[in-house]
Amino acid sequence: MSIQIQRLLGREERYHVGKAEAIDVGVETDSGGECVKLEAELIDISQGGVRLRSETPVAEEDLLIITVTFKELKGLSKPLIVCGQVCWTTPARKGRFYIGCSIEPTIPQVLLDYLAASGILERRHDVRQETSITLPARWELDQAELSASILNISDGGMCLLISQMRNVGDRLRLTLLDEDQEPAYVLITVCWQIDTEDGHILGCDFDNRAAYLRLKHFADLQAAKTAARSPLGGDEPFQVATARR
Repeated sequence: MSIQIQRLLGREERYHVGKAEAIDVGVETDSGGECVKLEAELIDISQGGVRLRSETPVAEEDLLIITVTFKELKGLSKPLIVCGQVCWTTPARKGRFYIGCSIEPTIPQVLLDYLAASGILERRHDVRQETSITLPARWELDQAELSASILNISDGGMCLLISQMRNVGDRLRLTLLDEDQEPAYVLITVCWQIDTEDGHILGCDFDNRAAYLRLKHFADLQAAKTAARSPLGGDEPFQVATARR
């Protein structure tokens, strides 16, 4: 996996905002040489990134100045100010948009731990399982087959790498083989996408919990087979499941 993909996936622990009323968030963007205030909410945060929600869309690679003031913590009298670069945007409900940013400087882990202990932040409960599975895939209503490399999965969604991108909101069907070598299908919906030198990273939601459980079970089986073949825990790749025609 390239360094760019590792950075974009974000390996740091991510925290949800648990007490939105305990913080004030100010966001400014440079538009045509003029500093413009952007109404936005802070949704979650890690050492190297934030996710915002706003009624105003922004372009990828735009620079934002993000100021977070903690109203209920006497030990943090000064606001946290970081520079964010927009990595992706995707539609949210009620005409709003999610905005994902990388930030500098990075936030010390001790500060995130302190904010979590105070109740302002909450650790994410979705544990991501990293995988190295490649599966056949088809876009909905398209018979052309392509390969999708699954990077990680969790109860809340998944990330994959693919060569061909469509649109946010499009659905993709993954094909895997069950224990009886019968094809099983997993439907996912694209929530966001990032272009990289290796292809397109897609962040996707499962159409239902059964789809997540089916893919997780398959990933666990493949991991067990790989461990059995490689007692020393080598990086032997998973086999590709091929759909029957």
